[in-house]
Amino acid sequence: MDLSEARSRAVRFMRIVALLYQHPDGLTARELARHCGCHTRTIQRDLQALQNDLRVGMELRGGSRYVVRKGHVLAQLQLDLPEAVALYLAARTLHRRPEVRIPHVLAAMKRLAEAFPERLASELQESLRGERPGRVATAVIFERLSVGWAARRRLRMAYRSFGRPEHQSYVVDPYLIEVAGYNQGIYVIAYSHTHGSLRTFKLERIRDVDVLDEVFERPDTSALWQQLRQSWGIVFGDVQRVRVRFAPSAAQRVRETEWHPSQHIRTLADGGCELDMYVPSFTELLPWLRGWGADAEVVEPPELRRQIADEARRLAARYEAL
Repeated sequence: MDLSEARSRAVRFMRIVALLYQHPDGLTARELARHCGCHTRTIQRDLQALQNDLRVGMELRGGSRYVVRKGHVLAQLQLDLPEAVALYLAARTLHRRPEVRIPHVLAAMKRLAEAFPERLASELQESLRGERPGRVATAVIFERLSVGWAARRRLRMAYRSFGRPEHQSYVVDPYLIEVAGYNQGIYVIAYSHTHGSLRTFKLERIRDVDVLDEVFERPDTSALWQQLRQSWGIVFGDVQRVRVRFAPSAAQRVRETEWHPSQHIRTLADGGCELDMYVPSFTELLPWLRGWGADAEVVEPPELRRQIADEARRLAARYEAL
């Protein structure tokens, strides 16, 4: 086998594994051949080599469809240095969340650190020593959510909604796993058979998850992604205009960040600025507004302005005696 043929075969190997991950119900050798643009016999030889020589975990289901076994490692990624750094920083941001740490995030950081140049790799590995990995129960829940999402498997979960004292059982089809921008919370956006509608479930409120045998058909999620891009965090729906005026002392910090895709920033005569944007939820926006204190003034909508003003009066009353 010459170098060119060996390279083509290696590329085809990676393509086969990637295709099987994209099709949890499996593909036949003929379907794989059509995707790869080669003969069925070639694919059959490749599948035998992947199983016997490279120990790729796959099995034959229904006598003709090849599937990747649950828990097998993903196809190998090839990253350049900036991409690896970006993934490392994303994992580190997720690991520093105050709510619940996921052991897999720390494990991913350690794996990524190994890929950097030797001196930097040792420094990163040293920086990870002593980091708390997180709870085993959280790891199990995260693993099962990942399987359900990737393999399109229906889930049964015990979940405690905000403000409710007890967990309830829900059967869901997980469409997306997403990180909220404003607090880095991890959420599962799923069709709830219990409610008969699309619902959002926060990872920290899930007590247990079972992966069921049923496979669901995931609908086109492009409209859902578009709605999430318009959200401040994870809540989506009809958008409303929000205008916030910032003092000169805060103007630079406001201008140097893109807070929302719809934002428009206008410079004011006193050196301050006004942020104009369209968001679907005030609930998620409120903590961010509170963080600016007296440097931010809500101009519109009136109901949000009144709510902030009421909170400011209650806060002032608490400190009145000082």
